[in-house]
This record gives sequence, C-alpha cells and structure tokens, in this order.
Amino acid sequence: LCTLRGALEALVDGICLGSPENSAATPPKLLSDLVGGSEQVHARDEALLQTVHGWLAGVNGDGLLQGDLCASFDPSAEAHPELHRLRGEISRVEKRLVEEELPAARRLLKKPSLAFKTVNRDEYLIEVPVALARAVPPQWERVCATKAQVRFRPPGVSAAVAELSVLRETYEIEAHAA
Repeated sequence: LCTLRGALEALVDGICLGSPENSAATPPKLLSDLVGGSEQVHARDEALLQTVHGWLAGVNGDGLLQGDLCASFDPSAEAHPELHRLRGEISRVEKRLVEEELPAARRLLKKPSLAFKTVNRDEYLIEVPVALARAVPPQWERVCATKAQVRFRPPGVSAAVAELSVLRETYEIEAHAA
C-alpha cells in the first residue's frame, strides 16, 4: 500500500520529473505500473484496489504525462460529473464563437477569409489589414496591432471570451479538487 501511495503521489505531483534519484520512476513508468501492473501490488485490501481502479478510470494518462491538469480527467467519467458539465459548457461557448460570432464578423466586414487568431495567449482575435481597420465598427475592441495588421474583438466575442475564461478557471479549480 505504501508503494502504491508513493507511486500515485509521484504521478500526480510530478515530483520525479527530472530527478536523478528517481530516474527509474518516471511518470510514464509509474502510470504503466499502476494501470497495467496493479496485480503486482501486494495489498490485502481489495476495496482499496477497487477504489484506485475507479480513480484511474476517470484519469486521462496523456494529460497527466503532459502536466496538464485540466486534460488529466476524462470529462465523460461518472466519477467527475462536475468536470463533465463544465467541459460541455466550455465546448458550447467555443462552438458559439466559431459558428456564430466568426461568420457574423465575416459578413460585417465582407471578408469570408477572416479567421480567429491567438497571439500571446490572447485568443479569438480577428486580424484585419491596416487598410481595412477603418471599416471595423467602433464598438469592436482594439486589442493589439502590428505594422501590417490590427487585431480586434467584437463585443459578442469579448463576452464569450470572458465567459470562457470563467469556465476554464472553474474547471481548473474543480480539477484540482478532484
């Protein structure tokens, strides 16, 4: 049980990453030991093993190995219904941005090739050439510019990005609690 506990802590916390004294206990090895080699764990308490297997069923190993806590949980897992609900809300907002807000901006500016751009973690920016910047409505938020391009956010996109930010932060808090 102590070995299992230590392995779980090392896997979740990532304490063995880059540590020379634990070079054999890397997260991929720990994950494979926990998922595939749990028969080797000598524990008398089968209920504990069932609990661990239940926990592992709701974990996405790829997310853990990449160090991305939000991607570490399977949003469809019954063990994490709040994470599942939040993931659905995030998907709904992202879909609205792509299917409603972007086409509206394209129609307004008469530029069917407009696309969202991400710059320095600023997501869902609409980039237009400087020459076309005068055609952008004054309600649009000017976020940044280069010599050749100006990046804007329409009011609907700004509201959706704010909602998305709150949902992602809530998801991260829930993922930490899980």
